[in-house]
Amino acid sequence: METQDFLLDLFKSTLSPKGKLLGIDYGMKRIGLAVSDEQKKVATPLFIIHKLNELDALIPKHAIVGCVIGYPLQPDGTEGDIIHQVMLFGDRVSTKYHLPVLYVDERLSSVSVEKKMSNDTFISYKHLQENLDAYVAAHLLEQVLKRF
Repeated sequence: METQDFLLDLFKSTLSPKGKLLGIDYGMKRIGLAVSDEQKKVATPLFIIHKLNELDALIPKHAIVGCVIGYPLQPDGTEGDIIHQVMLFGDRVSTKYHLPVLYVDERLSSVSVEKKMSNDTFISYKHLQENLDAYVAAHLLEQVLKRF
């Protein structure tokens, strides 16, 4: 069994069968958020926040039972400069809200989302740029939900 599969299985084993997952694309200036449905099949982008405490109302409102956080690796697979900030943020989320956290490789996720969304005639370029981090969070969450 690969490490990723083991971590996903461990994460799944800690989740309540009812409740939603929160997808997080952490950045130093913005934090993109997405949420799954209760059956953990579909991810929907939410919005951008700037501070951890902005999750205080969101987590109970959406009945969040776990978080999927993007793990920013460099294209060559090495850890980027922001890794320590992401891990610290994930630890704070886990501790403050008593939620399991799964980190997922987010390499090329922004590029994939921009390419996919630029073909959508219903989304303006300005809207995409302003909400890219939320769409990336949904993309990361979708990658996990596909393996549930």
